[in-house]
Amino acid sequence: MKAIVKRRPSPYPLTERQQLMKEAAIECGIVKGISRADLIKAMKECIPEFYRKKKEGSASQQNPSL
Repeated sequence: MKAIVKRRPSPYPLTERQQLMKEAAIECGIVKGISRADLIKAMKECIPEFYRKKKEGSASQQNPSL
């Protein structure tokens, strides 16, 4: 019998969208093992609010007069 040695895949850099979603998940308390009800609540209430704040923040940085 031959021994098979496998390597774990090397970590790859996150895309901009993946990084933004990761930040949103951390801020909203979405973790592995969260209950379905809590996940749905976070996805409906917290995630949109996170993106809204992020959008407002980037708009004010581009136009400081706003």
